[in-house]
Amino acid sequence: NWTTWILSSIFMAALAVIRDDTLLRQLFSRGLTMLDRYLEGMPEDGGCDEGTGYWNMAGGALLDCLEAVERVTGGCVTFWDQEKIRRIGAFPLHSHIAGPWYWNFADCDAKPMMDGERIYAYGRHTGNPALCALGAAMGTPIIPRDTPQMNRVLDALFRAPAPCPYPEAEKQVSLPRLQVFARQWGTLYVACKGGHNGENHNHNDVGSCVVYVRDIPVLVDAGVGTYTKQTFNHDRYKIWSMQCDWHNLPMINGAAQPAGAQYRSKNTSCDLSKGMFSLDLADAYPPESGCRKWVRTYRLAPKGAPSVTITDSFALDARTQPDVEHFLVKGSVVLPGGTHQGRTLPDGELLILCDEGLVVKMTFPASLKASVDVMELTDRRFSGVWGPSLRRINLASPPDAPAKGSYEFRITELGKK
Repeated sequence: NWTTWILSSIFMAALAVIRDDTLLRQLFSRGLTMLDRYLEGMPEDGGCDEGTGYWNMAGGALLDCLEAVERVTGGCVTFWDQEKIRRIGAFPLHSHIAGPWYWNFADCDAKPMMDGERIYAYGRHTGNPALCALGAAMGTPIIPRDTPQMNRVLDALFRAPAPCPYPEAEKQVSLPRLQVFARQWGTLYVACKGGHNGENHNHNDVGSCVVYVRDIPVLVDAGVGTYTKQTFNHDRYKIWSMQCDWHNLPMINGAAQPAGAQYRSKNTSCDLSKGMFSLDLADAYPPESGCRKWVRTYRLAPKGAPSVTITDSFALDARTQPDVEHFLVKGSVVLPGGTHQGRTLPDGELLILCDEGLVVKMTFPASLKASVDVMELTDRRFSGVWGPSLRRINLASPPDAPAKGSYEFRITELGKK
């Protein structure tokens, strides 16, 4: 994002202070060459692997640059009809779940501070009414805290759209280069990712997902805490929220995913019309896991109560340690043997008690032992999104579990109680 972010400031400053047309032509010519290199590195699907919140400084700052080019050329040079430009602008629409919630893989909050004025302006330039509606739904546009350019301030003051409700999430989202896929099926929304662990602002999270019911989080991605020097040095992956086992992922044979672009998904398959996404996670884990195959499949139920089934089919060289499947939730958890509304939960069943009284059931193999860890959130960036704590569901296999087999987890909305 530094290319677009810095160039947008340089372009604005140049328009404000440079009166020499020759110098302006040279500056903008050089800047456009830099933008060409930036766009060459961007995926065709317009995805932002740094996280949805970084769109403000990446795609949003690209908007500033392109508006400056249009202005300095008197409207003779515009790029709004180019498909990659349009897709970059539409990225917030693709990552939007409901209300203020977005899927937040990489360094991003689940409720990111998105720049509604820029989103609205991008929609206006590219003729995308849904993008305009998303920007307008954020209320009176906020003058961006990170980009004090006068044109953004004037747009916020004089082109403010009429407030409107948030638009519905896109029913299907396919970003194959970014390797993020999402599907809304009735009230249920599922987003999952592939990719590799050398991405920008990477978390070790190949194969992870988020699950929402309407605008209520069920399975979540914690996001990122307040930035410190540790966030950007060799100790990054000592931060809990960057670690594989604090995502909706397994520890395979006692091993977690490491960092590095060599740890990646393979054999990705997606059929959003059928609500299905699968990928092999074997190469996302280190050799000591002994993992030859770990095919994770997400499948939404076409009929009945809204549900998603997550299936892990695996083959290990040998079993040396248990597998532990992890699921991160915002709500409280009732484990097998516990009671809820007078009913005792059997083995292989737990309940997630979510916001607004929503109850979600998870079924799993009865051979897995369930427990819950609580992460107290003392960092304001975490607690501002999730409240005082998050809970991690741990489902551990027996130490002598087979080296080949499968685990199936079904998450079903039971409604509000």
